[in-house]
Amino acid sequence: MNEAWRAIMVAVVATILALASYFSLAALVGVVFVLVMAVAVGWPWLIALPTPRTSSVVLALCGFGSVTAVMIMDVEPLLKWLPAALGGAVIIAFVHQLLRRDGRPRLVEAVAGMVAGMLVLASAAGWVAAARTAGAESLVVASAVGLAAASAAAAAPVRGWFGAVLTLIAGSLAGGAVGMAMPIISAQVGLLIGLMAGILVASLRSLFAHLPTAGQRPAVLASVTLPVAASGIAIYIIGRVLIG
Repeated sequence: MNEAWRAIMVAVVATILALASYFSLAALVGVVFVLVMAVAVGWPWLIALPTPRTSSVVLALCGFGSVTAVMIMDVEPLLKWLPAALGGAVIIAFVHQLLRRDGRPRLVEAVAGMVAGMLVLASAAGWVAAARTAGAESLVVASAVGLAAASAAAAAPVRGWFGAVLTLIAGSLAGGAVGMAMPIISAQVGLLIGLMAGILVASLRSLFAHLPTAGQRPAVLASVTLPVAASGIAIYIIGRVLIG
C-alpha cells in the first residue's frame, strides 16, 4: 500500500468513527475495540519486533483492558483506572519477555517497542472517555472530521514542508467548520482540535516514510489506524479543558 492509499484509509477509519458516534456509545465502543485489535495485530510487524504474534496478544490485552477501565467508570475522572490498566500491561510485557525461549535478542528494543504500542492503545481508550463528556457528539465528530480532512490532504502528491503545512491547514479548517456547525463546541475549539489532528497526521506521515514495513501486511493494519487511535487521549483532554 502506497502513501496515498494509506492516507485515504486513515480518512475512512476516522469517518467510520464519526458515524459510529452518531449512532450510540455502544457503536463507538465497538469501533474502538476494532481499532485496538488492528493496532495490536499490526504494531509488532510495523516496527519489526521479535516474536510478533505473541506480542500482538499482549498488546491486545492492554488495549481491551484500557477500554474496559474507562467503561467501568460512571463519574469523573473517567481515566482513573487507566494508569492501573497500563501498569498491569507493562508487567505482562516484562513477563512475556522473560518467557521467551529464543535467546531474547534485541531485548531492550522489544520492551521499548511494546511500551510504545501500549501507550498508543491506552490513548485509543480516550475516544470512549471523550464520548462520555459534555458535548461528546460534537467533540468526537469534530476530531474525526479533522483527522479525515488532514489525512485526505496528506494523500495529495505534495512533499516536504508544503505538504505538512497543507495537512495542518486542512485539519484546522475542517475542525473549525465542524465547530461552527455543531452545538456545544465553538469554531475556536474545533480549529484547535483540527490543528491537533493535522499535527498528528503530518508527524506520522514523516514517520511512516522511514518505516519500510508500513505498507506491508499485517503492518498496514497499524499504519492506517494508528493516527486515529493515538489521538484519543488528546481529544479527551481538549474537551475537558475547553468544554468542561
